[in-house]
Amino acid sequence: MTGGDRDKSAAKGPAIKASRRGATRDRLIAAGEAMIGQRGIDGVSLEEIARAAGQANKYAVQYHFGSREGLIQAILDTRIAAIEVERHALLASMDPTDVHAIIGAFVRPLAHQVDAEGQCAFARFLLQFATQFQPWPDIVHPLSEASGDAASLALFEALCAALPQHAPRLLGERLMLLMHLPLRALLPGPDKQQADPAERLDDVIAMMVAALTAPSR
Repeated sequence: MTGGDRDKSAAKGPAIKASRRGATRDRLIAAGEAMIGQRGIDGVSLEEIARAAGQANKYAVQYHFGSREGLIQAILDTRIAAIEVERHALLASMDPTDVHAIIGAFVRPLAHQVDAEGQCAFARFLLQFATQFQPWPDIVHPLSEASGDAASLALFEALCAALPQHAPRLLGERLMLLMHLPLRALLPGPDKQQADPAERLDDVIAMMVAALTAPSR
């Protein structure tokens, strides 16, 4: 091997290590998402997650994410970032006065966050996060610190403009209460069969629109 070849080989070393670290993180995120979604945030050990991700080091989660909270934050950040990209695309092509279109842009990207088997593992994970969030104050939902150009914020502003008869605070409360519906609709039924997500979401979107437009008391 010449000196130039050795230099090239040495230069590739850090890049290869970074790629391997990235792949390991991705496997841990996938395993954590699936297992937490099935058993709850505090129902699975970090060692079990590491083992499911094919890691011999039982402290792999702590090494890559620091803690359980760090892993959960990474799952949320990864998935919500992808959802926001799709929401931006839908926002750019929709009628901003159409409540059905607005809610569809909120909901439909959730169906596209699937695992290696094509299942909506993130929907199950997000349900667990929503119902067990209070004991985990160190975990920040990415949208709670969204910048002014966030698609979700723009969609909510469009919703408020489309339904001026309701105060933004009321619409926000209703939307938060209703968001469990699309998440549940994306999970397999009692027979473990996954219905067509698009078909189920059509019905859910119609229900959400009806609830959001209902008169306030």
